[in-house]
Amino acid sequence: MIAAAAVGSFQIGHNSRESYHQAYTLLSSRSKISRLEFMSAYQPNAQVTDLGERASGLDLGSMETFYRVLRAIRENYVERIETTQEKDMAYGALRGMLQSLNDANSRFLEPAQYDVVKDQMDGKFHGIGAVLAMRRIKEGSREITRLIVVTTMPGSPAEKAGLKAGDSIAYLDGKWVISYDPYAEVNKLAKLVRSNLADRSALARAYEAAEKKLSNATTAGKVADALTADVRKDFSLTVWRPGEKMPLRVKVSTEDTIVAPTSHRLLADGVGYLHVEFFTDGSAEKIAAALSDLAAQGATKLVLDLRGCPGGSQDAAMKAAAQIAPDQVLGLLLKAHGKEEILKLGKPENTTTWNRIVVLVDGSTAGVAEMVAAGLRDSARATLVGEATFGDAKHQILVMQKDGSAVVFTDGEYVTPKRQKFDEKGVSVSVKAPPTDGKEDSALGKALEILTATTPMIAEAPHA
Repeated sequence: MIAAAAVGSFQIGHNSRESYHQAYTLLSSRSKISRLEFMSAYQPNAQVTDLGERASGLDLGSMETFYRVLRAIRENYVERIETTQEKDMAYGALRGMLQSLNDANSRFLEPAQYDVVKDQMDGKFHGIGAVLAMRRIKEGSREITRLIVVTTMPGSPAEKAGLKAGDSIAYLDGKWVISYDPYAEVNKLAKLVRSNLADRSALARAYEAAEKKLSNATTAGKVADALTADVRKDFSLTVWRPGEKMPLRVKVSTEDTIVAPTSHRLLADGVGYLHVEFFTDGSAEKIAAALSDLAAQGATKLVLDLRGCPGGSQDAAMKAAAQIAPDQVLGLLLKAHGKEEILKLGKPENTTTWNRIVVLVDGSTAGVAEMVAAGLRDSARATLVGEATFGDAKHQILVMQKDGSAVVFTDGEYVTPKRQKFDEKGVSVSVKAPPTDGKEDSALGKALEILTATTPMIAEAPHA
């Protein structure tokens, strides 16, 4: 160990980069499906074209290097390279390519992982039934990446086990979920040793501690895979919960969770209540039917409850919002090279005009659900009640491959109709209300006060 430390910062820096980047693969994007648009890489369209048509914009030298290495291995490796091994090598190369983007939302999905994504888009959640995301925060001078529970699905194993939105998963079955570079301290000490400002023994101890930390560790991506896989298994989680001084131990099993995308009912004084759990591909029709039913029962004012909604399909969200605010602008999608897409809502037939609208949101309202809330606020004068949203405005596209695998990468960022950004900070509310404690729903109570008041209770205020 002393010898290893004496080699100096170059070797330690090399170990830091190699060990950390090998270990710290990105979070499985199957747990971040709320902004995906599907397209085919083998059926060229306006977004994905044949390689030959775009070759002038690609670094063919790098591609040639890849194929040269692959051919050299195939022809000269001491053991026979099987077809399955070549596939594993290609998959590994794709993972590394996307990992180099340093974007938690960009990832290669093997066929089984892609199947999970498709099931979630239909409202079927495997594993513990929770939506997970990575969030990077600062703790002093250290950047920490947390694997966060965005929301738990109703009736899911995660909900039954007591997991809550905002919990960060620190350990899975006793293994540390890598959240920072354990070699960062080693590199700092190496620089001090070179300047004779630190003892080599301290460097050796730091190196040994980093090695020990990684020896019983796993990655956020592997944890997300395990907790969302279509496999029956029991897990022991250690989670950090906001407001708690000590970590909590949670035992959770896995099973399939089917999510009903919407529910609705008529409240007092002509107020209709619509809860959207998830914007699935088939939810837009159900939302339209629910709104029509509420109007038929005499509802003229609307509470749209997006609490706990992690997002879903952009197309479904826009169709649903068009039923509430037809012909309005829901937001904008900022894309590469300065391009932007205006998200203009359609104008369906037989929509209901709502005299007042309140949208309920909280810290587990994410993705396109946040965009819907902000869009209705800006374009339909809706009042937002509850707590600030999660803050995930990134949009991804999913490129399917012939072998059933897929590539997911970020291609844009949502902003509000007034061009306000909400990524990482969330959409703020006009009226704050604490989360329900299971007995009293204070946010819904405030919504009813606003909607049944003879005059508007609040004026438009600056918002983020």
